[in-house]
Amino acid sequence: MTKPEPQLTLDEMRDIAQQREQEIIDEFLDSLPKSSMTKEELKEYHENRKQQHLKEIQENDPWKFMVAWNTGTGEGTTYCLYMTATYDKEVAKKRFENKFGYYANFMDFTTREKFFEQFSNYIPESVKELSNKPCSLEFHIKVHYNFS
Repeated sequence: MTKPEPQLTLDEMRDIAQQREQEIIDEFLDSLPKSSMTKEELKEYHENRKQQHLKEIQENDPWKFMVAWNTGTGEGTTYCLYMTATYDKEVAKKRFENKFGYYANFMDFTTREKFFEQFSNYIPESVKELSNKPCSLEFHIKVHYNFS
């Protein structure tokens, strides 16, 4: 079963995350015998749960980051960069292939961090600003250069 495409706005996603965070806190506090933990212990527990929840969100990130590059003597070098929001890798591969055709033969998935770190020279500032924000964005660019 595939997950549905993301349809929420950034504000809606923030509201859901804040609501879930408060539910976790309330659930935990309700389960405790009174004064079984100090405030510091409660804060530490809450921070651990928060980090676990953030990790789950990152693991279920709907964004896929793809890179292909090809080079040939006398033909130059071509980079194809593509980022799209979908939970399904096969859907992402198909979108890449539809956009770049032949270069899909050289396509690899990469992480969000590597995508923005290694290829920042090719990515507009407006897209970089969205690099850590949940949204449904599709970005693609093909860069070719030849020095021969």
